[in-house]
Amino acid sequence: MSSSMADHEVEMATALAASTNATSEIKKRKTMKERSDVWEHFDKFIDAAGMSKSRCKYCSKEYKSDSKTCGTITLKTHLLKCSKYPFNYDLTGADPAALFYEAIQTCIASNSVLHLSLS
Repeated sequence: MSSSMADHEVEMATALAASTNATSEIKKRKTMKERSDVWEHFDKFIDAAGMSKSRCKYCSKEYKSDSKTCGTITLKTHLLKCSKYPFNYDLTGADPAALFYEAIQTCIASNSVLHLSLS
């Protein structure tokens, strides 16, 4: 009975070792698609200091873009204020209906998001 018990313990130890080796292998993480639409308007790059950054495609302004510490709200806010972003419209002193119609037509033609500035 003791030899059967010893055989069983050896089998269990072997199974445990095999299981540990299988789970300790490095698994490569699947590359995820960017979730925010803001990335259509920014290019990601690594600067000379090794920091992850992004650059506006319209005015070339740079922002930190480390996915673990920086969100996308700064990039979204920049787009609302970027003077070279083609989909920003200033409605001050203009015919709002005509500008809105033009903005809608432009967005439909380019399949983009419309941002309106009311200031």
